[in-house]
Amino acid sequence: MHLNRLNSIAHNLAHWFGSNVNFWGGLHAYGINFLAGEAEAFPNKRVTVNVLTQTTDPPLDAEANKVIEPLRGKLESMLATAGLDLGVLSSAKMEFDFDAPRPRAYRGQPVYDCLVTLTTADGKSFSAMVTEGSHFPGRPLPESQS
Repeated sequence: MHLNRLNSIAHNLAHWFGSNVNFWGGLHAYGINFLAGEAEAFPNKRVTVNVLTQTTDPPLDAEANKVIEPLRGKLESMLATAGLDLGVLSSAKMEFDFDAPRPRAYRGQPVYDCLVTLTTADGKSFSAMVTEGSHFPGRPLPESQS
């Protein structure tokens, strides 16, 4: 097995969910925007997604939970591309922190940190952290983006 690829898969899953490829539609347009909007209701603005069970903590309502449903299929596809089966994992979690202390990089895009941890059946963990938002707090946004 090529378990060393799991770090890359963790990284790619976070980027896929946060990208414009993951169009959801409606008011928030993209999956990440929708999830960020839902997280506003939580005191710490954090949401943990269990990709395998397709649940969140804190729980989202049934309609909001639909935004995370594609994650399991995408993970399964990424694993298959690497020659791995979904059964190699005992856990797949994405921890989103929408209260990251950075200004937004683009108009309408949420600022967040996402830690993805994939754990194998034998207990080995593979993680990747993805951050979104401006890493230059002193740089103002152009007028068209504020």
